[in-house]
Amino acid sequence: MPGSLKDERIQFIVNPRANCGRSGRVWTVLVSEISKLDDIHFIWDICRKAKDARTVVKRGIKKGCTTIIVVGGDGTFFNILNAVIEEDAMRYPDLKMGFWPTGTGTDLARSMAYGDNYKVQTYLAEAVCQKIDIGRAEMLELGKNKDEVMTKEFGEEDDEDDDDVKEERKIVRYYANSASVGFTAEVANKVNKTPKVVSAKALFTLGTHLVGKNYQARDMEITADEKQIANGKTLLVTADNGSRRSGGLLFAPDAALNDGLLDIVTVKEPNAQKIKQTMRMAYKGEHVKEDTVSYCQAKKVMVDSASSCFVELDGEIPGKTPVTFQALPQFLPFWLPPAYNQK
Repeated sequence: MPGSLKDERIQFIVNPRANCGRSGRVWTVLVSEISKLDDIHFIWDICRKAKDARTVVKRGIKKGCTTIIVVGGDGTFFNILNAVIEEDAMRYPDLKMGFWPTGTGTDLARSMAYGDNYKVQTYLAEAVCQKIDIGRAEMLELGKNKDEVMTKEFGEEDDEDDDDVKEERKIVRYYANSASVGFTAEVANKVNKTPKVVSAKALFTLGTHLVGKNYQARDMEITADEKQIANGKTLLVTADNGSRRSGGLLFAPDAALNDGLLDIVTVKEPNAQKIKQTMRMAYKGEHVKEDTVSYCQAKKVMVDSASSCFVELDGEIPGKTPVTFQALPQFLPFWLPPAYNQK
């Protein structure tokens, strides 16, 4: 495992649209600063849409790049990550990755201990390459209209005959930091439709308020490593790889990115006011003390629900239940800040 980014040929992949276009403006400054570093060898590329991710990655590989550093938000990293993994294997076995947060969502960077005043020059000089776990989610594909999931979730019956129902396609997506079903996924969906003109924390607070007005706990069956841990009304369940999520919540206090485990938090609180209190407590990780909250770790988690629920991965909504989350241990060579302590 190489010891320095100075030994690498780097492809920076930039999403200029992240954070309402602020990412592009930030990158204009960053690329000027990086260009002044004599010992960093790099090229850079633009990736505005998820469908372009594989093409952009392939372009860098053809030019001899050995490390991709994603510049954008958590959603941008999610898209590039899914462009370099195929059938639980790296499409380019020798490829390494890194991340520089310029988007609205910075939970991945928080989970990796970047710190608020961390400088890109410092990251490039001192980052250490370590293998981290990656989460795998197998779920049902969303329909063309996401609102159809919401309709079914709020209890409306499907009037079509069973003979007319088409078999729904299963898909697999990979994530680095967070995964959830239920309330937090609904909030993420709401936030994704809201202009990113304020901080991620403010957006999550707003989303919590808007969703919490009407949201009801869902009937879920949750199994962790083949042991049932919940069966009944459940507000939310997470299967996180990192410790931070949803605008800075310390939702999985014991999570480590390299322990081969997912951190499972289930919340069984149907009251909207209690939801807000639980989320406030989660900024310091104190929610795990609540009677309505349970916390465990597992390699594999299965979540089924009586009605369709969104599945959230790194703030994105790629599918719906039923879903199986699984940890892929020591899967991805990643350039981490030295402040991140291995567990």
